[in-house]
Parts: sequence; C-alpha cells; structure tokens
Amino acid sequence: MRDVLVDTLGREVELEQAAHPLQTAGSTVIALYADDEWRTVALIAMETPLAARIAGALALVAPRRIDERIAGGTLWAEQFEDISEVFNVLATLLNADGAPHVRRATVYDTLQTFPPSDVVAVLRSHLPRIDVDVTVRGYGSGTMAVIVSGA
Repeated sequence: MRDVLVDTLGREVELEQAAHPLQTAGSTVIALYADDEWRTVALIAMETPLAARIAGALALVAPRRIDERIAGGTLWAEQFEDISEVFNVLATLLNADGAPHVRRATVYDTLQTFPPSDVVAVLRSHLPRIDVDVTVRGYGSGTMAVIVSGA
C-alpha cells in the first residue's frame, strides 16, 4: 500500500497501524470495488481530510490551500476527481494473478452523497480489514481502511 501511494504521489508516505478502526461514514470518502459480475468485493475508505491531503499532493496544490479547504469541510470537484483516480490506482492492491479482476466501481464523498446503508454496514463490520494511519510528507495525515467483503 505504501509503495503504491509513494509511486502515485511522488513523495514520501508513511503508514502505521491505526489505533482505532475507521468506522464512521460521517466525513469519509469511500470507494467500492467490484468484480467482473459487478458484485462489491472490497471497500477502501479514508477520512475526508486525508482524501483532501492525498488529492492535494497528487495535484501539487500548496499544503496551506489544502488546510484552508479542509477547514471549509468539503472537497473541491477537482479534489474529488483526483482522489477518485488515486482510488482507481489503489485497485492494484486488490488484484492478483489468477484471481478475478477487481475494479473501482463507485466513489462516495459522504459530505455530498451519503452511501447506501449496506456500504455503511461494511465499513462498520468485522470483515477482514486493515486500518492504517497515513502520513503524506508535507501534507499531513489521516486514517484509511481497506475492507475485503468477498462476493
């Protein structure tokens, strides 16, 4: 995961196990991943401020501008597009030789469009998952979760 983020953002990224799992959909950006039958097989979620920081790092927006936008509470349309692309690249974490192909299906910015209840249920579930605190050098940190829901 770290290597994919470093390669995508072109800057140092640190990961460490999160002290607490990401369980709220209140201020979160959530990507659903589907197999070839369009069944949801995984979810990657991150706190909205982390999504803004990663999107800003990708687009080379000054960290000060990102902090101002985080204080405003929502993602710019461009940030949503940028983080959606990062979620698309993160699909590589969910694909393996000989396994069904997985692709990013839908991205929700919960401050704009609240996801369906079954998506929120996956976020709060005890399915196999990894929760990490992500720090993007020069931009800040936040929590991200990768949850494998199966088919």
